[in-house]
Amino acid sequence: MSKIVKTVKSKHRSAIMEAVHEGARDLFSLGFIDKRKMQEYDALCLEPIPDTPVSRSSGSV
Repeated sequence: MSKIVKTVKSKHRSAIMEAVHEGARDLFSLGFIDKRKMQEYDALCLEPIPDTPVSRSSGSV
């Protein structure tokens, strides 16, 4: 029985940043760069996640 894993497509800043991030991801998977360096590439290449306002339940005010 196989496990289904859902992934979210990350938005890259540009096509060049997508290529850079893909190369870094390959280097990370091969063990040439560590987790901290990969996080730096994530911050450099990926669009930041926008803050979402917290919705409050409209109960009694």
